[in-house]
Amino acid sequence: MNRKEKVVLLGIFVNIFLATFKLAVGFVSGSIGLIADGIHSSSDIIASVALFLGVKLSSRKSKRFPFGMYKLENLISLFTSFAIFFAGYEILREILFSKTHYELKHIWVAIFAECAAVLITYLFSGYESRIGAEEESPGLIADSRHMRSDMLSSLIIVAGLIGTLFHFSYFDKIAALIVAILIFKAGYEVALDAIRVLLDASVDYKTLDKMKEIIERSPFVKEIKEVNGRNSGSYKFLEAIVTLKVKDLEKAHRIISEIESEIKKDIPHVDSVIIHYEPAEKEENIIAIPLKTPEKISEEFGEAPYFMLVRIKNGKAIKEEIVKNPNRNSERGKGIKTAEWLAKNGVDKLIIRKEIKSPGPKYVFEDYEIELAITDKQNVEDIIKEIENK
Repeated sequence: MNRKEKVVLLGIFVNIFLATFKLAVGFVSGSIGLIADGIHSSSDIIASVALFLGVKLSSRKSKRFPFGMYKLENLISLFTSFAIFFAGYEILREILFSKTHYELKHIWVAIFAECAAVLITYLFSGYESRIGAEEESPGLIADSRHMRSDMLSSLIIVAGLIGTLFHFSYFDKIAALIVAILIFKAGYEVALDAIRVLLDASVDYKTLDKMKEIIERSPFVKEIKEVNGRNSGSYKFLEAIVTLKVKDLEKAHRIISEIESEIKKDIPHVDSVIIHYEPAEKEENIIAIPLKTPEKISEEFGEAPYFMLVRIKNGKAIKEEIVKNPNRNSERGKGIKTAEWLAKNGVDKLIIRKEIKSPGPKYVFEDYEIELAITDKQNVEDIIKEIENK
């Protein structure tokens, strides 16, 4: 039995106790209001049992339901919203429109008993709401709101009893009207949340933003074209379309699998993540040249003070830019850091004077599919002319 099921089962016992307690004190004190509230709590037992069955069955999968029956929990939430609406209706009907005359025998007993019921309801609904938020369970959240509506209805009874003590005949009716409005508002919110999920509305923006953040961590992702998702019970089904900087399909599949695993690890209650990927279609290529001076190529790679980034489109150099190498003065791993820096700048090809012997940078260039070309030219202009003539 998981934590959600334990909370719902505890809620059943709480409702049984409250119903029995209210009915017993109602008959002893002669309070019709307490008896009515006890009957109301008895109806909550049915709702709690339905919720327990919904939570129990919603996580199961079968051939007919390969994606699970998670939405069964949302159906139970919708059912609970009707119970909340009915609670508000009962308060309005019983207190505002009922002609029953209340004759109390032990008014203080009734007041203390109802206050005790309010305290129990308040504590359990708060606990259930916290667990529901942690588990992202719409059923538990809806039931906690339902419990709060029960607490408000009990407060109405207390207000009526106190009003009777001080002969304020309309005090309980005004309070009942205010609380009934709050109860209807709670029922509306529960129903709206349940209907949104049943109609496959998008998940919240916070989840989508978190998903984008995780995808953007990968240096191989060039563009995020689309992210979306839907809720189903306590779980999320997420999808995305991205453009990758790699061409090899096996490597692309590995990258996507790693991103999907990160999303499942960092975002709670995710049932599945599907990321569709497309290779980047480049209209232009970027060629990097390590420079010793703005005019001459450097013999070194990781220690080169500058790099010229040349954008090539249709065989012509359309833009030349000289940038400083931020890793030149690194104490360790300057070759690897420089290679990674070039990859992040979208470099497709690196032209160098001599072969790179260190395996670290070579692995980076292979991983990012950056071509290495060796030239015997010493001047940048000659290298650019050679590129354009190919």
